[in-house]
Amino acid sequence: QMASHCKHNEIVRYESHFHSAETIISKANMELADRRYNESIKLANAAADVLPDQSWLIIGISSCKNQDVVAAERSYRHIVLNTRDREDLVTRCREAGIIRYQEQPFASAKTILNLADNELTANHYEKARKMADDLVEFGFSDTLRIIGTASCKMRDITRAEAVYRNVKLNDKDKEHIEIQCKKVGIVRVGNQSFATVESILKEAEDEYKKEHYDKARKLANEVVEFASNNALRIIGAASCRMKDINR
Repeated sequence: QMASHCKHNEIVRYESHFHSAETIISKANMELADRRYNESIKLANAAADVLPDQSWLIIGISSCKNQDVVAAERSYRHIVLNTRDREDLVTRCREAGIIRYQEQPFASAKTILNLADNELTANHYEKARKMADDLVEFGFSDTLRIIGTASCKMRDITRAEAVYRNVKLNDKDKEHIEIQCKKVGIVRVGNQSFATVESILKEAEDEYKKEHYDKARKLANEVVEFASNNALRIIGAASCRMKDINR
């Protein structure tokens, strides 16, 4: 009964002593700032019945710092009075590499990355790219590979090109993106940007009309496996104009 009266007056018991709830919260914040997360959780728990949102915010942040996604999610669901505290929790957890993706429970950024890769494998390209887009700031090497590959599959040439030119994309992933783009008829000619087979074939025809036969033939060669009849026609005609009887 005494404890009940104390809580009604915002007095809580911690380690055999009574304290004001505000004092406990202040101490919990100090422990949090000093990266003593277990202590901050312990203190905040003592004040949770009196100052719930403030307490659960501290518990949630500390849990994220401890990489405890279950406890972080429990804290999020306990914060019901102040939506700003919920937003603050999401922001602070993100700083620790723990995120909530589209109202899903807290998970590590690496877990979300693996889910994005699974969506890519399942041919859910738009979903995979959206998930990976939310992870760019964490610097995972696979993030750009997923975004670039998904962009190719979606025939989003502008985005695929932007990823390909990103200085953080390694050579292995560049090669992977090129291969995946090629499978859907998007190719690179020399150091030029990604382009569709149709646009390259048209460029080859335009070069032929301008009597730039060597360039026309080179362009057609790049897409012969995709548009063999039209490409071979340009290659053959250009070779004749160049008097290249071997072609």
